[in-house]
Amino acid sequence: MKGIILFIFLISIPFVLAHAGESHEETAGGKIVEIGFLPSEPVAERASIIYFEVNDETEKSVTHIDGLMDITKDGEILVDDYKLHSHGNQFSMTYKFPEDGQYTLTLTVFPAEGYDNEKFDPISVIFYVTAEEDSSSGGNTTLLLLGIVFAAGIVGVLLFTLKQKSKTKHSGTQHLHQQE
Repeated sequence: MKGIILFIFLISIPFVLAHAGESHEETAGGKIVEIGFLPSEPVAERASIIYFEVNDETEKSVTHIDGLMDITKDGEILVDDYKLHSHGNQFSMTYKFPEDGQYTLTLTVFPAEGYDNEKFDPISVIFYVTAEEDSSSGGNTTLLLLGIVFAAGIVGVLLFTLKQKSKTKHSGTQHLHQQE
């Protein structure tokens, strides 16, 4: 039983890690801007959530901010001044990279209008992002494999439990026959 659980655990680690978003940081104007992707690094022709978090150099959240996003590839402007409004110290947007290759994402952050608690000059940070080629055919292969491994684990546990109950039942029956 322990072997089955250990096997399922070890086989699932790469799948879980593959879906944990990876993040990158840049510093500008005394602010740390972090970018990340969900569910993972971007894949061409698939929607990714791009999120940004803005903190000062002491890791304190910078709130009441707005932003503008530009996305370019090979000098071609794909997204120009897309307006982002923060939720606390975070921005997010969904974007589908049209093809594989390197993209330039430029985020300009500035204080939101009407809030005097955050005063700083606008800052711009540039992130170079690579959208990988979509190597799966028809759906999310990784998720399918994880589902199969999980289902196999459940079936294994059920079979083990039934086998244990069957042993207990048979030993009880043998005990009754010996008493007669």
